[in-house]
Amino acid sequence: MRLALRGWVAWLLVGLGALSALVCAALAGLYSAGYFAPEPPAVVVVDAPTAITYPTLPPTWTASPTPSDTPIPSPTATRTPTPTPSLPPPNAAMAADMDIIARQVSDLRGLPLQGANPSYLVERDRVEEVLRGLVLSPDLKAELEDQKLVLSTLGLVKPTYDLVKYALNRRADNIGGFYLPWTKAMYVIGSDFGGIERFVYSHEFDHALTDAHFHIDEMGVYPLCLSNAQRCDAIRALVEGDATLLMEQWWQQYATPRDYDDILDYEPPRQTVPEEFPPPYVSRDLAFPYDYGYEFVNYLYERGNWAAVDRAYADLPQSTEHILHPALYLAGEAPLDVSLPPLAGVLGEEWRLVDDDVLGEWMTFLILGYGADVSAHLPDADAWRAANGWGGDHYQVYHSAATGATVLVARWAWDSQRDADEFAQTLRQYQEQRFRGGQVVGTEGACWESNGQASCQFSSAGQSLWLLAPSQTVLNDVLVEFPDF
Repeated sequence: MRLALRGWVAWLLVGLGALSALVCAALAGLYSAGYFAPEPPAVVVVDAPTAITYPTLPPTWTASPTPSDTPIPSPTATRTPTPTPSLPPPNAAMAADMDIIARQVSDLRGLPLQGANPSYLVERDRVEEVLRGLVLSPDLKAELEDQKLVLSTLGLVKPTYDLVKYALNRRADNIGGFYLPWTKAMYVIGSDFGGIERFVYSHEFDHALTDAHFHIDEMGVYPLCLSNAQRCDAIRALVEGDATLLMEQWWQQYATPRDYDDILDYEPPRQTVPEEFPPPYVSRDLAFPYDYGYEFVNYLYERGNWAAVDRAYADLPQSTEHILHPALYLAGEAPLDVSLPPLAGVLGEEWRLVDDDVLGEWMTFLILGYGADVSAHLPDADAWRAANGWGGDHYQVYHSAATGATVLVARWAWDSQRDADEFAQTLRQYQEQRFRGGQVVGTEGACWESNGQASCQFSSAGQSLWLLAPSQTVLNDVLVEFPDF
C-alpha cells in the first residue's frame, strides 16, 4: 500500500543534496519505528485525509451538542493556572531565540502577538513528573476509572490497563513539547535549545497565539471534555492541525542548516511519556489529532489560506467525521441526533450510568480494527469501509458495583441503507472473532455468549443496534426498550 510523506520531507530531500543518503537512512529508521502509517483506501474515505503518522521529520517523542436527554453531569474544569513544578525560566540567549521564533510564527500565522506566555525547557527525565503535576487532577483521576470501564467494555483495552500515561500523552503534544491552555505556559522537551527544540517551540507558540485570539481554553475541551467526545476530539484535531501546519511552514522558511543536522541525528522514543506496550487503540488514537488534524487544516488552508482556518474557530467542527471528511464540514453536514431511552428502570437501582456519549466515525473504526484482542482485528480497509457512511450515534454504558458487570447500548444511524448493511456485516465479522465459538442459535438478531457476556446486534431502517450484557436475560430486558428493532 502506498505510504504518504509530508510535503516538507520532499523539500528537505531536494535541499540537502549531499546529505540525501543521511535523509534516506533517517527515513528508513523512522519507517521501522512505526512513524509511517498506511493511508485508508481512497475508495472508502471520500475526501478524507491521507492516513499518515505525524511527524515524519522531525520525528516525535513517540517511535456537537450532547445528544442525551439524560446526560451525566460533567465535571467542572478548573480555569485556575496550576503552579509550574519548579522549572527554571529560559536563560537570556534562549529567551531571545524564543522571542525571534514568536515573531516569525506571528508573521506566518497572520495573527498579532498578544502578550507574553511563560516558556520552559523540560529535561526528558522530568517530563512525566511535570505532566503529572499539571494534568493529573482529582477530577481526571476519577474520570479515568470510568473511562477504563467504558473502553474495556467496548473491547478497546484490557480491564487491567492503566490509563494514566495515555491520559498524560493525550494532553501533551507528542512532538516534543506541550502547551496547556489552562496554564498559558509552553513546554519544550530537551536539554538545550537546538534545532529540534526550536522547531517544537514554533508548534507550541502557535498554540499560545491561537488560544489568545480564539479562546481555546473556553471551548470546553481542556483540561476535561465538557461536551460529547466527538466534539472535543474534532476541536483537538483543529487545534493540533493548526499548529502542525504552521510548524511545517516555519520549517520551510526559517529552519537553519544546523536545525537540519539536529533533526537528522535525533532518535526519539515512541511517546512523550514512554509506555512499553501500549494497546493498539492507544497508539492510533494518540496520533489522530496530528495525522488527520493536519490534513483537515491543510484542506481549509488550500481553499482560503489562514483566513479559512480562522473561520473554523467561529464554526467549530462537531465530529471526527468532519475531520476525516473536510468537504462534509464545509458543506455543513451536521451529525444526526440519535436518542436512547433511559434504562435505569429496566436495569434497577444497582446499575450506575457510567458514560452517555458519542462514538463517531473514528471510534467506530478503532473498535473494528484496533481492539485489545489482536486476533479480532479486522483489516484496515474493512474497518474504514464499515465506519464510512456514519451519520450519527449514541451509546451508554451501565455498571453494577455489586456484580462488576456492565451493560453497553450503542445505536448508529447511517447515511444510507447500503452503509447500514455494510456496517452490520462487518460488525458481525468482528463479533464472530471477538466472541469466537460463542454464537447463539435461535435468538433474535445475531448473538454470541462468551466469558460471562451476551452480545447481540440488530438492524432496522438504516440504523444499527449493539447490546452487550452479562446474560441473555438482561439483554432481552434491554431490547424491549427498542421496539424498532
